[in-house]
Amino acid sequence: MDIQCLTRPLTGVGYYTLGLLRALAALEIEEKIVPFYFSRTGDVDLPPEIYGRLTPRQKRLPPRLLSLAWKRLGFPPLNWLIGEFDLYHFPDFVSRPVRDHPVVTTVYDLAFRRHPEFIEPGNLAFLRRRLSHSLLRSRAVITISEFSRRELLELYPIQAESVRVVPGGIDPIFRRRVTEEELAEVRYRYNLPERYVLTVGTWEPRKNLTGLLQAWRMLREKGRTGPWRLVFTGMEGWFCDELEACFRDRAASRDLLATGYVRRSDLGALYRGAGLFVFPSFYEGQGFPPLEAQAAGTAVAASDIPALTENLGTGAAFFDPTSPGEMAEVIGALLDDEAARNELAVKGQKNAELFTWEKAARKTLAIYRECL
Repeated sequence: MDIQCLTRPLTGVGYYTLGLLRALAALEIEEKIVPFYFSRTGDVDLPPEIYGRLTPRQKRLPPRLLSLAWKRLGFPPLNWLIGEFDLYHFPDFVSRPVRDHPVVTTVYDLAFRRHPEFIEPGNLAFLRRRLSHSLLRSRAVITISEFSRRELLELYPIQAESVRVVPGGIDPIFRRRVTEEELAEVRYRYNLPERYVLTVGTWEPRKNLTGLLQAWRMLREKGRTGPWRLVFTGMEGWFCDELEACFRDRAASRDLLATGYVRRSDLGALYRGAGLFVFPSFYEGQGFPPLEAQAAGTAVAASDIPALTENLGTGAAFFDPTSPGEMAEVIGALLDDEAARNELAVKGQKNAELFTWEKAARKTLAIYRECL
């Protein structure tokens, strides 16, 4: 399994890959699974159980040079570099060149096809150039929702039986009980107010954070935000000038807070301490943050896009992400109604129980075995 994505700061693909690895390491299986990556510097910081049960392999080769050779030349074959294995799994959209062995590729969504205007230009050009070829050479393609499976079959000439759905699980860290002391410590660390609405995601156009900002301004202008503050958690990405400008304006940002990237061990308490979690994204393959918020026992309001309505079930309130006015009404109604928030929180926590990494690992292992 290619774990090159774990050499970068973790976002959705990295967390999916790491969760899958940990769950595979927990299974009693005969197969030998080898996570590999290329680096000329430090090791990937993997959990101890992965080293105990799997056999990670680092090759001290320049990853950028290799990536350039693969993009431009489709060479050298990966099995020349890391050895011969029965099957190769690439969990980050695009496979590497492999000679004479089956390949499994994981594709999370097709945002670059549906919303190219939201994608960083370099990444957009790469996916346009390489994904189709990668799909055609894969014996199986894993995706994370029925919605994404339909997208793949509609947009690419691949066999329906080769596309399998393996939803990601929810990290147990989000299910565990958070003590009042932990909540107080996290509030202090990130300067959080007593009452806040939370959103989590990289600052990029697809996440529609400017739409959320517009909805919040509408609520503020009507005097409906009261003591609540809106908290943005996540790394700054690309095309986020409007958000950055808003936070530079003291008057415009008086009831806003940006925490930046939050370490995983703190994120559960951040979810748990929020009165409401809002996820206004335009497009998702599965939508991890709202599921994590559900697992933590927090009420969720989210976009009524197919992947989110599929995965969040009845445990969320939905709004049209293209309508800041509708978004404001849904958020405002929940801020005014504690009983409605509590009811959503209970339903959401029940829904989140459906998503476990053990299920994902067993489904993935079954796909490996079928491909062999």
